[in-house]
Amino acid sequence: MKVRKRIDRLDLELSRLEKLHVQDAAKLLNVSEMTVRRDLRQRDAGDPMLVGGYIVADPARHQGKSYLVTEAGTHNKEVKQSLAEYCVTMVSDGQTLFLDCGSTTEEIAHLIPDDISVTVICNALNIVLRLCHKKNCKIYMTGGEFNSDNLLFNSAGSSILDDFRPDLAFISTAGIDIEHGVTCHNISEVSDKRKALKSAQQKVLVCDSSKLGHAATAYIAEIDDFDILVTNHIADNKLAETLKKHIHTLEI
Repeated sequence: MKVRKRIDRLDLELSRLEKLHVQDAAKLLNVSEMTVRRDLRQRDAGDPMLVGGYIVADPARHQGKSYLVTEAGTHNKEVKQSLAEYCVTMVSDGQTLFLDCGSTTEEIAHLIPDDISVTVICNALNIVLRLCHKKNCKIYMTGGEFNSDNLLFNSAGSSILDDFRPDLAFISTAGIDIEHGVTCHNISEVSDKRKALKSAQQKVLVCDSSKLGHAATAYIAEIDDFDILVTNHIADNKLAETLKKHIHTLEI
């Protein structure tokens, strides 16, 4: 049985169960627990996910909201992987990172090499699931109320980010616009993004080119609050010139 068929079989089983222990999943599929874990590391958006020792259905799969991070992960997937590959080259052994919620930052988490030691501060379930199998990765979560729309733990008031000074902060965005600045879809994301911008030594804004020239609902910061923009292509000449004046742009 191939990986895709095994994941589909788990999905079918979870249509009648709330959760499934990895050991029981291995028996169901007649494979080792290691194989089950390895399969789920290759999951696509909407597939079952591993939380601790249990497999659960994707909590955002059937939500009918305006933005779902699990659906966003299927858009421009190859571009996002390329952006993430570049971002990972910026990461060095011993560093502390902030990884924002989002589908591109999830790819960054996935691609962090297993053999380097890093500390990662994050605020979203999809990021934790990509990191939890990396033995040399120490994870801190900001905590708070869980939002199934963007898989974010929304911390009210003080946050663990107040106690860290990350070497790198990778911030996601839904829009970069000359007039409206850097924006996102959910107001619940803004607090941690701003705290990371305030505390990190280097602030990296990462997004695919579909976000350029657009503005979303929630305001994050001005363009020049970031040090680096990692994107794939800037088609708008006016926006490109503006960005060059305020931020070092890396087009992948």
